[in-house]
Amino acid sequence: MDTVETVAEERNIKKPSGQSEIKKVTVVMKEIQSGSFYDLTTEFEEQLQKFKAHYFNIQHQFISYRQLRKQMKSNVALVHVDFSENYVANLSSAVSSYHYGASQHQISLHTGVYYVGANSLPYTFCSVSDNLEHGPAAIWAHLNPVIEHIKNMHGDVNVLHFFSDGPTSQYRQKGNFYKFCKVKAEKSFKLATWNFHELKVDSVVKVYHCYSVCTTCCCVVVTVTD
Repeated sequence: MDTVETVAEERNIKKPSGQSEIKKVTVVMKEIQSGSFYDLTTEFEEQLQKFKAHYFNIQHQFISYRQLRKQMKSNVALVHVDFSENYVANLSSAVSSYHYGASQHQISLHTGVYYVGANSLPYTFCSVSDNLEHGPAAIWAHLNPVIEHIKNMHGDVNVLHFFSDGPTSQYRQKGNFYKFCKVKAEKSFKLATWNFHELKVDSVVKVYHCYSVCTTCCCVVVTVTD
């Protein structure tokens, strides 16, 4: 059985001055492991139990998402957001050295779609920035124009539901919750929630519960699914 292992090794790094320096670098490489058939089946059963909980959470979330979409009234908006990967900007004409190293500029895309009411058409949006930060400050720099647009185009909207993935460096952290509560109060929303989808990372099933932020009382509510 092939497994992926991270190892550290020393490499001789040459400096522009002609001197050399030894630094430790991290290298990812495959390692062949062997074991008994019993160990294989035992590990498979353990992973299967985690996968069953993971699959149940996904199905439950999809059902709840569809029910919410069908039962939304004209004063309810649903916003689904996600950061796209950073894109490298290219020039139609440039010197050869531009195509290497740190000379290439990157841009960050924040994409999303929102619905208002049960029979609403999807309204897609995307904001572009040369700031590659994906933290709370960047999130709300991207989202504030979207909320302003929703309020201007649909003045009766006073309930807002956000859906996103749940990386702790971006949406699922206290900084984002704080900003979320402030925006809810400033924009006079009667109710606002933030819901996180089930995650799967690097082909290893990790069981996450569905976290929801209910800003009626500006508190964090954790919804645990059996």
